[in-house]
Parts: sequence; structure tokens; C-alpha cells
Amino acid sequence: MNFFQNLPFNLLLRKPQNNSGIDPLLKSQQPVVLKASAPGASRPKTLTEIEKEIEAQAQVHRTYSYKPGVKKQRRLLSRMFWTAILLGVPIGVVWVTNLPYPVIRRPVARNAPILLLPSYISMENNYRQAIVTAEQAQQLIEKASSPADLELGEVKVKQAQKNLDALPIWFINEWSEYNYWWYDSGLSIYGFNAARTKIGQLEAKVFQEKNAQTLLTDSEQALNKAKHQYQQASTSIDKKAAIVSWHSALDNLEQIPGETLAGKTAQKKLESYQQEFKDVVGLAAGNERISTLIAAAQQFSAQAAKAGQNPPHTVIQWQQVENF
Repeated sequence: MNFFQNLPFNLLLRKPQNNSGIDPLLKSQQPVVLKASAPGASRPKTLTEIEKEIEAQAQVHRTYSYKPGVKKQRRLLSRMFWTAILLGVPIGVVWVTNLPYPVIRRPVARNAPILLLPSYISMENNYRQAIVTAEQAQQLIEKASSPADLELGEVKVKQAQKNLDALPIWFINEWSEYNYWWYDSGLSIYGFNAARTKIGQLEAKVFQEKNAQTLLTDSEQALNKAKHQYQQASTSIDKKAAIVSWHSALDNLEQIPGETLAGKTAQKKLESYQQEFKDVVGLAAGNERISTLIAAAQQFSAQAAKAGQNPPHTVIQWQQVENF
């Protein structure tokens, strides 16, 4: 302790010198000389160049980070992202619970039926749409005035069937178990079966109408073809073949069901078709019959003239000549 007390105060405050014996606190009076770089090496950057690069980078950062409106856009995007997350999770849960599978819907209907509200609304709309569309199809098909009405009726039938197919039968059968005070549905197994029966009958009616329409078209084409063949026939054999085809086409028109639109149309046309057949073919048949009778008379008269030659004859021979 006595040794440190005898040292001057300024020596106590002086920092230790380095190994070279130079006080680091003293500023060098000689200029700093940079060593020459090796040939081919890049020149080291000066302090001024480094400061300029740092300032340029800071300027770019300020330009893109603190540009007016950038913070607001980032904040808006962040809000939109979290809003989508918050809304997407419950929407996804509702979507899964409303999948048309009994394994999913049955437990949900017993424990959390409110989640199936979209399914209830969809089934209600499909059921009502099926009823309305089936009635429209019935009016178009049963009271059709043209083939266009039948085509539109067929489209309505398919649409009604599609609406019925969207209704889960298992749910309708179990609806009494899932009937809630907060939702009064018009669905019933009886109404569903009635609508399905009506649509089935309309489908059969459309099928019958289409077949009748096809038979009407084919019969009229065959009739026109037979008429043309008859007019172009040059021999009696060709005419007879055309008459047979013509008569067959008339028979086919008579076989079309009268309760169908094609049958009603055929009945209106059949009378004129038959009258035309009688006028054309009947006249020709009558002329042919007259020609046949004249030819037969000529043959008998020739036989009578031959039998009456070289008289006298007996009474019996003259009676034969008379018969000829």
C-alpha cells in the first residue's frame, strides 16, 4: 500500500501501454497510408463510398417501408386474412355437417340440428319445385296441342324428377324424429310418394306419345311413297304392289292409339286418306273389272259362234249355244 501511495497521481490514471511501448491514447501525427493491393485484386472501398452505400440502402428501405398508404394496405390485408380465417372455419364446419350422407347427418340432426338448416331449406325448395313442375308437366302432356308441348312437358318431367332425386328418402322416412319447433316443414312421405307416382305416370305417357308420333310419321311417309309408286307404275304388277303398300299404311294409321296426340291427328287425316284411296284405286279397280268382263264376254261369244256352225243341231246343242 505504501508503494502505490508514493506514485504520482497522473501515473495511476495512465492506461497501460502496448507491447511496442507506444501510448494508445496519443494521437499519431503521421498520416495513415493504405497498403497497395495485390495486382488483379479489387480496390478496397473508401470510407466515403461505404457511407454512400449505407445511405442508399437506408433510402430504399424508407421508400418501401414508409411510403404513404403501404402501412394501411398491410393492415388491411392482415385484417382480411384473419377475417377469412374466422369466417372460413365455421363455414367449413357447416359445409361438412350438411354433406348428403346419413352417417354425418343423423348424429348432427339429433345433437345440433340448427347446423342442418341449409339442408332443410334446400330440401323444402326441391320438394315444392318438384310439385309445381310436375303439375306443369301434366298440363302440357295431357292437354298437348302440338309436338312442341310434348317436348316441353318432357323437359318439365325430367326437371321434376331431378328435384325429387335431391330429396334423401331416409330423411323423409325419419322426418318425424327430427321435427323441431323452430322449423315447420311441408315434407311428408305421402306427398313424396304421390309426386313420385305422378312423375312416373307422366314419363310413361311421354314414352307412349313419342312412340305414337313416330308411328304417325312413318305411316305418312309410307303412304306418300306408295302413292308415288302407284302414279309411276307402268304395269299391273307394279300397281298392285303399290296398292298393297298404300293399304298397309292406312291400316297402320288406324292402329295409332286414339288417346294420344298423334292418334287424334291421325283420325282427322284418316278419313281424307281413305277417300283418296277409294277415288284413285277404286276407279282403277272398276275399270279393270269392266275390262275383264268384256274380255270374258268376247270369249263366250266366240265359243257360241263356233258351236253354232254347221247346222242342223239338236235341241240340246242349241241350248248350249244359247248359254254361251
